[in-house]
Amino acid sequence: MTKTSAISLISFRSMILDCYKKIGLNENELVVILMIDHLLEQGNTLITGDALSMKMKLSAAEIDTILTSLFERNLVTYEDTGMGLVTSIENIRIQAYEELKKSIHMEEEDGKEDEFFARKKKNISLFEEKLERGLSPLEESTIGDWINADFSDEEIKDALFDCLRSNSKSIKAVDRALRNKRREEDIIKEGVTSVDEIYDDDIEKTIEIAKQLWNIDDNK
Repeated sequence: MTKTSAISLISFRSMILDCYKKIGLNENELVVILMIDHLLEQGNTLITGDALSMKMKLSAAEIDTILTSLFERNLVTYEDTGMGLVTSIENIRIQAYEELKKSIHMEEEDGKEDEFFARKKKNISLFEEKLERGLSPLEESTIGDWINADFSDEEIKDALFDCLRSNSKSIKAVDRALRNKRREEDIIKEGVTSVDEIYDDDIEKTIEIAKQLWNIDDNK
């Protein structure tokens, strides 16, 4: 679907009323644009200041000033169709549509962020229950890394339970179990894998320090 056809499916008036301030319009400019849109829908082609003044309480001078400003900002244009000039507000439609897309994208991102924190909280609670202790900030961060790496809650839970059955009560063990399984799956499917161990030597040292600070015993 083209941008123009997608725009046509959405009410322009709803879009412009929601975002007119974001694209730099004031209320007088907004009402002039809405009136132009109304007159275009009625089949008019060239919308002049005189035509607008017959429909509005703004003076002809005020309308002319507004039209000049909109024209200079390329928001209202006059297109030569070969049969005469036609007034167009297509550039405003496009800007309003782009603002709508930004708003939808931000809402989607907010939704993803809410989902991330909900999943992280759920998994932290599970680990604290099964490990019978609180988690350090580094361990909580590692759980967030798993979620960002697209490990499902079920995969995380299974890896935890596998480690518990082996009497391994550490986040490090669960991380290795998760990544080893993903690595094996990648090799079977693709012949190669890009999955690396999350814990290098420096992080190993950091974990040991964190365990001491938080009095964490992996065998507890």
